[in-house]
Amino acid sequence: MINGHTCTRFCPNCSKEFPTIEAITLHLNSQSTCWPHEERPHQFPVPPGLRGSQSSKPSTTTGYCHPHSGYVFGVGKNLFDRLQDNQYNYRREINMYYPFHDEGEWELAKFLVENLTQAQIDKFLKSKWVGETLSAARQA
Repeated sequence: MINGHTCTRFCPNCSKEFPTIEAITLHLNSQSTCWPHEERPHQFPVPPGLRGSQSSKPSTTTGYCHPHSGYVFGVGKNLFDRLQDNQYNYRREINMYYPFHDEGEWELAKFLVENLTQAQIDKFLKSKWVGETLSAARQA
């Protein structure tokens, strides 16, 4: 009830009247839904990451999945995990600026990224001066 008036809500598909939004949701998710057959949501188990309790017994909880919605099929490694598994991880342990040689090289890269476009950075890195400077630094 809003401002003394009873609010009725209608299903967007069949225009049936419902007292609450929750009632419309239950109606749309029920077995006797009014969704058109080709667009009818399919019932799938809820992914483990979205379950409320972590009990050892199998859950009978199900979720509804619209054909165009996303679904989580597993959890992969994040960036930190992949860095830890990298064959060059030991270099990060002795050089906090890895993959850069030192703080100066890191600051140059930061400046380039913050102030130039990728095309401008590529052109700069391909210049003769940068090539000579980098090869001299690597020989030292």
